[in-house]
Amino acid sequence: MEFRVIKTFQTIVRLGSFQLAAEYLKYSQPTITLHIQKLESELGFKLLERGKSIKLTEAGKIFYERANILLKEYEYLNNTLKDYSTGEAGTIRIGAAEPTASSRLPSILSLFKKRYPNTEISLLVADEKHLHQHIRNQEIDFAIGTVSESFRDIEFEALLTEKLVLLLPFNHALTKRKTIFAKDLIHETLITAGQSSVQKKIEQLLFERTGQLPAKVQLGTISTLQHFVKENLGIAVVPQISATLPPDQVVVKTIHDLHDGPAIGILKHQSHTVSTAGKTFLALLKQNLAFDLKKAQIELSV
Repeated sequence: MEFRVIKTFQTIVRLGSFQLAAEYLKYSQPTITLHIQKLESELGFKLLERGKSIKLTEAGKIFYERANILLKEYEYLNNTLKDYSTGEAGTIRIGAAEPTASSRLPSILSLFKKRYPNTEISLLVADEKHLHQHIRNQEIDFAIGTVSESFRDIEFEALLTEKLVLLLPFNHALTKRKTIFAKDLIHETLITAGQSSVQKKIEQLLFERTGQLPAKVQLGTISTLQHFVKENLGIAVVPQISATLPPDQVVVKTIHDLHDGPAIGILKHQSHTVSTAGKTFLALLKQNLAFDLKKAQIELSV
């Protein structure tokens, strides 16, 4: 049973004549008649009584009621499949590491959902080690983060370089310095946020610049870290995106020879095919991260 034949029957009943249905559907009248004959033959009973006006048989009344429901479902299914093919529907499984998960993704996800409300998004926030495991198991479509080592089965597409800044208590001696170098931090207490790839890269860069590392106080999150700085328990080197709204009495400074941190980008399994919806999201992500990078460069140059 063809949907176009059911559509022809529905249109005849709605408009009240074969001729009007033919004009509306842009078919010839013989084609309209053939559709009804074919439908009645397949069903095994008459649907319409022909005369001066079109009348439904009892069987026709029942079929007309169900045909309307069937065609609505077909239209919904057709539109849904079309949305899937154009990237306007589907499910996207995203992984993200901090600080991108908290500082960059919310606004991008909000914008994406406004444009594509029929798309479902599943977000996993974890450190890079766990994101790599989920990518390998293909439990997520892709992740946004960085890498501390190379993997043969995971592809990495760099999108921007994380910019680093120094957080100081407002009464710290370094707040009065116009230019701060990495070596100036050697005798300080460095407050760190966990053992993420970003944190490891920061410590690696500090060691490369100075040959040693300051004493550390290790915490769980960057948001907690800033309050420890506020209470004069140490200093911190963090991604600039994490320090856009520092607490009162916390001063943000640049480090002359330590402003480029790790690369942030997209991680995915080399054998995993990203859906059309996923590709649509990635295009929006790249566009917004590119803007984020330009903004960061302007702020650092001021």
